Amino acid sequence: MTEVAYVKHPVTKEQKAALRAEGLKIIDARFAPEGAEIIELNPENGLPVPGSPEDVDALERDDVVELLKAHGVESPKGKVDELKAALKQVMFVGE
Repeated sequence: MTEVAYVKHPVTKEQKAALRAEGLKIIDARFAPEGAEIIELNPENGLPVPGSPEDVDALERDDVVELLKAHGVESPKGKVDELKAALKQVMFVGE
């Protein structure tokens, strides 16, 4: 059985690849059961990490694009509002 790593997002593609190479299945830390170990990776690019969908609204376009890329969206395009909506879907599914 694959070991689960509860990781605070965003996570870059490179960080995901490194964790998977260790045989870990990556799950967003917000889904971690109480008492589970949380892995907090510091994004090398210093991106702001929104804690809620409302925090996304305060982000600049470039930060939104970079966060989308960090979540696996290869070429994020669109108006700022569309990009922010896409980021909310990626980061805050089910909220």
